[in-house]
Amino acid sequence: MDPATAIAELEMAHATLGSSMQRDIAAGRPPELDAIPGAVLRAAARHQISCPTIERLVEMITSRIAATAC
Repeated sequence: MDPATAIAELEMAHATLGSSMQRDIAAGRPPELDAIPGAVLRAAARHQISCPTIERLVEMITSRIAATAC
C-alpha cells in the first residue's frame, strides 16, 4: 500500500470521525484495551516481537482513564 494514498484518505475524512475506543472513553465506558491492542501485544510476545509504540499508547490511554476517574 502506498503511504501517500492512506494519508490522503485520512485527510479526506470528516472532522468528527473517531475510533470506537475514542467514543468509549468520551462516554465514560472502558475502552477495549484487552481486545484491540492487547491482542496485538500478546501475539507479538508469542513471536518475540517488540511493540514499544503500542505499549506506550496503552500506557497513555490507561493513565488518561485513571486521571479522569478521580
